[in-house]
Amino acid sequence: MLHYDTVAGPEASRALLVLHGILGRGKNWRSLARRLARAMPGWAVVLVDLRLHGASRHVTGPHDLASAARDLDAVADALPFPVAAVAGHSFGGKVALTWAATRAAMPVILLDSSPAARPEQEGKGAVGAVFRALDAAPGPFPDRGSFVNAIRGQGIDEPVARWLALNLVNDEAGHRFGVNLVGARALLHDYYRADLWDLVADQPASFSLVATRSDVHRSEDVARLRELLGERLRNVPAAHWLHVDAPDATLDQLVSVLAALS
Repeated sequence: MLHYDTVAGPEASRALLVLHGILGRGKNWRSLARRLARAMPGWAVVLVDLRLHGASRHVTGPHDLASAARDLDAVADALPFPVAAVAGHSFGGKVALTWAATRAAMPVILLDSSPAARPEQEGKGAVGAVFRALDAAPGPFPDRGSFVNAIRGQGIDEPVARWLALNLVNDEAGHRFGVNLVGARALLHDYYRADLWDLVADQPASFSLVATRSDVHRSEDVARLRELLGERLRNVPAAHWLHVDAPDATLDQLVSVLAALS
């Protein structure tokens, strides 16, 4: 059973599952979830820790998109609200699409997540840079600040370094990064090789938020998304971690999407 947190007011009657990206965890989205639940009181926002991440670190393999999607069945069954939509950032977007394919007419909100196969990009871009930084600074560290400084020293921006620090665990040796990087790389390997365009076409109520300063989407992928989704493709002036880089713009778009789904 995956760990999850629910942000909801007394009027909530339906749930939005929010799936973080690789190396993230559900609480990365907590600040935005609180604002979203206040703006859309009929919705409960459920922040899931995907396998190997956050408090779901001890889920057994195989570690791939299909397994990550199947994990969500138990979460949905345990909630007091029906799941009315699922949103996924980056890696979480492909988990969302894979899971929605098993649920009739489940709307998907892609948060800077491309459905395209991109095996040539594995180990590159912003995500590749984060993995290299973590490899170069394994710790342990005496405190969170030391971890943040070490990651920044590897060329990672401070907001992203502080976001990564949310994954720190503390034991007698000190603070260390709590995500199994071997397992996370296996998940990411499957992510880069999965072509899920057919699942986007099969989900007519889906939306895509594209971060305009991100390297996730190729121009031809954006064009294909626009062809499939029309006005349900929304641009957010942000880098890849759009909820960190542009939380207000991301919130505005999510409010608009949930209002449309309502």
